[in-house]
Amino acid sequence: MDRHYFLEVQTYQSVNNMGHELGRYVEDKYHHMVVHERDMSAIRDDIRKKKEELEEKFPRSRPFKFGMEEHRNKYGEPWYYISAKPDSQYNDNYVFILQSTLVRNHILDYGRVV
Repeated sequence: MDRHYFLEVQTYQSVNNMGHELGRYVEDKYHHMVVHERDMSAIRDDIRKKKEELEEKFPRSRPFKFGMEEHRNKYGEPWYYISAKPDSQYNDNYVFILQSTLVRNHILDYGRVV
């Protein structure tokens, strides 16, 4: 069964320029998108690649913890949570949180009911 997800991005005031650029990149590219479930790993890889590019651009900044978690709702359907935050035990501020919501019974792809 094909599943589509609506993506929502929350960005937060970042501690440094690297975090600000990463949050803006994710928000500009993925906020309010509908994607197929097979695209979630590609999105994760794209964000990870951008994070690595920014770590090279800002070598004096602390790296970010980055992860993607898969959760299940009460019906057993998966939803995804991608986030980044500074790799420091004293700083628990997120740079961004990208959360997916399963799209149900909506018309997608120019009239094809999914």
